[in-house]
Amino acid sequence: MQHANSIPQRRQEPTSGLTLCLPTTTGYAFVSMADISYFEAAANYSWLYTSKNSGRVLIVQSLCQLEGTFNDSPFCRIHRSFMVNLSHITQMEYDKTRLHLFTGVTLPLGRSYQQHFFQKITRGR
Repeated sequence: MQHANSIPQRRQEPTSGLTLCLPTTTGYAFVSMADISYFEAAANYSWLYTSKNSGRVLIVQSLCQLEGTFNDSPFCRIHRSFMVNLSHITQMEYDKTRLHLFTGVTLPLGRSYQQHFFQKITRGR
């Protein structure tokens, strides 16, 4: 029996790379940083989407809070509602308004986020 104040137990084999422990509405999610494709804003929470078929997980942190946490990482805020893992991007549309991920998802690239995005990808993620 697990008590409310005990450390959450990992139920899956660890994946390669850094594994994050993120607070959810039901406890904690252990997710490999490399598996995270993007985050989507949901008011004061954020949806986390992975490259695996695990669907989405509601994280009890705003996108702004997550952005501060992932400041020196391969993640970049690309829109007021999205933060993406740069290593998951496969294509950018010619007009620089949409990014395509290898999962088949297309995300918008907001005009006010373009300069930061281009700076981050040109300095090696």
